[in-house]
Formats: sequence, structure tokens, C-alpha cells
Amino acid sequence: MFCGIIFAEVKTMVLSQNTIIENLDDGVLIIDSSGNVINANISAEKILGINSLINKKYADLVRENNSSGNDDFFDCILRAYSNKNEVYRKKLNYIKPDGTKTTLWVTSNSVMEGGTFQGMLISFLDVTKEEIAETKRHDSTVTFIIVLVSLSLWLFVARIWENMGRPIPVGNFNKFMVLVFLIPAFMILKFTSLSAKDVGLSIKGKKKYFVIDIVATIICVTLMIIIKKLVLKYNPGFFKSSELINWNGFNTFNNTFYAISVIAQEFMSRGVIHESFKRVIVSKHNDALAIIVSSLVFAAMHAHLGLGYMIGASLLLSIFGVIYSVQRSIWPLCIPHYVLGKLIIMMGFTGA
Repeated sequence: MFCGIIFAEVKTMVLSQNTIIENLDDGVLIIDSSGNVINANISAEKILGINSLINKKYADLVRENNSSGNDDFFDCILRAYSNKNEVYRKKLNYIKPDGTKTTLWVTSNSVMEGGTFQGMLISFLDVTKEEIAETKRHDSTVTFIIVLVSLSLWLFVARIWENMGRPIPVGNFNKFMVLVFLIPAFMILKFTSLSAKDVGLSIKGKKKYFVIDIVATIICVTLMIIIKKLVLKYNPGFFKSSELINWNGFNTFNNTFYAISVIAQEFMSRGVIHESFKRVIVSKHNDALAIIVSSLVFAAMHAHLGLGYMIGASLLLSIFGVIYSVQRSIWPLCIPHYVLGKLIIMMGFTGA
């Protein structure tokens, strides 16, 4: 910190030192023994949200921003007055007069000359962004733990289901597991500081992506139809049904539940795993790594449906991951996920 330099030279303050203070990102307050602010830089006024600090008294500062949430800040100043031989440092919350909440690192100490108290030197740095980033990294770690525990339970239950001879039909089992997986999703939103934007749930400014994803979905559906027609023409026995689309697989209840399932899957794979991985792992390739990890986790969630389904799901989610890296919202992605997911089954590409 710069405080040692200022403290050593404060007795003979000159223009060059004032220039240094003015260009610091840290806020600086120098208060004399009578409680008058004799020097303050622009950063101090900006950080504290108080204009024209010089020549104001300590009491004026308290009066202009008398929020009870600022008791710790003003206590730091008093400590420099009451504890002459102590350098006091503390990270604390500060509320500006306009109500903006910030986090500050404050350092305060007394200025002595020949054993006589001359005043106080207080410096502070706004670390709000760093504090928010650190909190989000912590919460991302928590979400990772929640996901890993949930995935472990998912695989454990799936194994029990397999060993019992699949007593519950696959469709019903999937519905049950999706509902169970919604529990950690709610836990993440409730017990962490992550906002809707942090987990890909924001829709603000994403309207253009709905148009893009709808067009992309139409193109993909068209390609699927062309591929199936070509396969039916040259290898009629490849599909179990010669119908282009098996509309018997269209069920209102199942379709409604599948829509819920799509949202849950996109939220967990993109909003939780993808975003958490990016915040936890510091790397220039963290976006690509997040796509790979989230796709593999998603594939593992479909282990009970067979290796082929796992591979297909992983590839599809990898493509969606690349799209999400641009869009940063799960909602536009739900459109191609839902439509293509249903058509893959209804057109017989899964062999069902």
C-alpha cells in the first residue's frame, strides 16, 4: 500500500505529493487534530459519495451519511484518534448517501510529530467488484458440490432400478428423476447469491436469439426430414416404421412434462455446471472446458438409456454449449432442445 510513503512524508507535504494522492485509485483522507479534513483526493469523494471533503469536519461527514450501516467506517477514524500507536485495517461495508452498498478495505493510523498527535491518515479502496466475484466463486463451488451429490444419487438410484429389473417404465422413471433433480436447482437459487443472470435465466436483451434459434431449429428439422427420406428410399428396413413421423408418440401430458424436463436440463447443464465451472477454473480455455464438462455430466445423467443415447446426448449438448457461450441464456436454447429432442424419438432415430 501507498500509506507508508504518505505517512513518512506527511509532515512536509508538497505539490508533487498532492499530485500522487490525486492520481491514486485509493481514497485518501487527512484529518487534523481538531477533526478538520485538510486533504482529500477525488477518489475519496467518489468512493464515499460525498463532494467537497476538504475543510469539512468529522462531524459533517457523519451527518451527511448517518446510515447505521456506516458505523464501522467511522469507527476506523476514531480508532486512529484513540489508539495513537496502532495501524488499523479492516474490510467493511459502506453505504453511500444515495443508498449504493459497497465494500471497502480501510487503513487508518495517527500522524505523530515529536510525540504530539497531529492528525489522522485514512485510506480506503473500493473492493466491491472483487468481493462480489469472490462470493460468486464460493457459491459456484457450493453449486458444484450440490450437482456432484445430486448426480451421484441419480446414478445410484438408476443402478438400483436396473438391478430390480426396471420395475418402473423408462418414461415414468425419467419423469421421477427430473422432478428429483429440480430440488438442487431450487436450492442453488435460494441458498446462494447467484442472480438469474449468473445462472443463465435472464431474458433481458436476448429476444434476438429466439429468432435465431427458431430459424436454426427449422433448418435442423428440414435436414432430419431429408435424411430420413433418403434412408427410407435406399434402406427401407433401417427404421422400424416407414412413417416419416410417428404421431402416435405425441402425448399432451408427456410433451408438457418434457418441456419441464428441457428447462431443468438446460438450467443444470448450462446455468449451473457451465457457469460454475467458468468461475471456479481460471483459464483462457475455461469456456471450452465448461462445455465439455457440462456435456459429459449430462451424458452421465442418461447412462441408464444406453451408450448410444449417452453419446448422442453429449454431442447435442456440446453444440448447445457453443451456442450458449454466445447467448448466455437458456431460454432461447430450450426451443431447439425441445423440438429436436421430441422429433428424434418420433422420427425413430433412437430405434424406438
